[in-house]
Amino acid sequence: MAIGIFGLPRTGKTSIFNAVTRGHADTATFRASGSQPNIGIAKVPDGRLAKLAEISKPKRIVAAEVEYIDVPAVGDGLAKGIGGEFLNVLQRCEALLMVSRSFENPAVAHVENAIDPYRDAASLEMELMFSDMAILERRAERIGTQLRSAKVVERDGLNKELALVSKIREALEAEIPVREQSLPADARPLLENFQLLSGKPLMIVFNVDEDAVGRTSEIEAEMAAKLVKPNVAVAALSGKLEMELDQMEPV
Repeated sequence: MAIGIFGLPRTGKTSIFNAVTRGHADTATFRASGSQPNIGIAKVPDGRLAKLAEISKPKRIVAAEVEYIDVPAVGDGLAKGIGGEFLNVLQRCEALLMVSRSFENPAVAHVENAIDPYRDAASLEMELMFSDMAILERRAERIGTQLRSAKVVERDGLNKELALVSKIREALEAEIPVREQSLPADARPLLENFQLLSGKPLMIVFNVDEDAVGRTSEIEAEMAAKLVKPNVAVAALSGKLEMELDQMEPV
């Protein structure tokens, strides 16, 4: 399973990447210009493995793994969190992890000069939907071209697909992500083929100040009330603190 991590610049998303992968990616200069995504693997702890191993006596035990892909942020300002060249990286992921900044640090200015994690999360969600609309627009144009030369037996399928593409686009234009749309069961192959970003399961993480760690349950409850929708989960943590803890030598 691959999870794509994305967010605006200076949100601490690479610190969170390091925390979940026990990695040492550079957190100071990771920007889109000349950068490539950070990629790390984390094993999934599962206490059932040891019990199953006692029964089946396998030659080796292989834990499930999750691949995390930390995509570089593009530039300053909202609606610039994901570079076009990295959208295809996120499209191949099974789920997405959005990092929204909720910490204050005068030495690291926010791209909008004001901390508002809900505003940033909404802006990033819109980026996903804009990407999906562009994909569907190109597909609609191709279907229109195909219809001009299609045989009678082919036209019905193309018209059905065009109607579905149009329905999804109209909902996206109304700011409804694909994951929240009521779509027929036969739409699944199309969605899997296009890998629409706003249709993927999403985890929204607020990267909080270290002194807010004791209030993460309260913050998550507020996040859940405002942000949790179908296939959307939330979490609040201090990326810097979690990274430092994971990189400490075991006692």
